[in-house]
Amino acid sequence: DIAGAAHANGGGFVAATATVAESAYVGPGAQVLDEAQVDGNARIEGQARVREEAFVGDNAIIRDHADVAGSARVYGDAIIEDQAQIYDAKVYDQAMIGGVTWLDDDGLSVFGSAKFYSTNSHKSNTVNEISGTAQFWGDVAIAAGSITQGIFFGQIGFGREDDDFYGSTRTE
Repeated sequence: DIAGAAHANGGGFVAATATVAESAYVGPGAQVLDEAQVDGNARIEGQARVREEAFVGDNAIIRDHADVAGSARVYGDAIIEDQAQIYDAKVYDQAMIGGVTWLDDDGLSVFGSAKFYSTNSHKSNTVNEISGTAQFWGDVAIAAGSITQGIFFGQIGFGREDDDFYGSTRTE
C-alpha cells in the first residue's frame, strides 16, 4: 500500500511523498505518486498518473490514461492525453501529445503549438526540438534534428525534416 490521501480539489489520490498545490485539480481515478509535483492550476484527470520526479504546472492538463514520469516537465497550456507516455521530455506552451505516443528523451522539448499523435510506441532518441506548428500523426518514427513546421506521417529521417515530399510544407 502507498501512504497518501484524496486531494481536496477533485478527490484523486496523492501519495504522502508527492506535492500537489491546493489550486491544482486531481480528479477521481487520477494519481500523483512518488516525488511528483503538481503546481498552479494544472489538472490531472481521468485515470492519468504523474509519478517519479515529474513536474506538471501552470495550466497543463494530463488526462485519460496518460502517464507522465521520470524527470518529465509539462507546463504552460500543454495537454497530454489518450495513452501518451512522457518520460523525461519537456512539453510546454500549447503543445499537445496524444494517441499512444511515447516520448522518452531528456533532451527533447516539444513546444509552441506542436501536436504529436502517434499510433505506435515511439522512442525519440535523436530529435532535440519539436515546435512551432509541426504536427505528427499516425505511425510516426523520427530520427531528425529540430522540426518547426509541417505535417508528417511515417518515418522522418535526418535530412527529411525540411523536405517537401515528407511533409515540411504541409499545412493541412
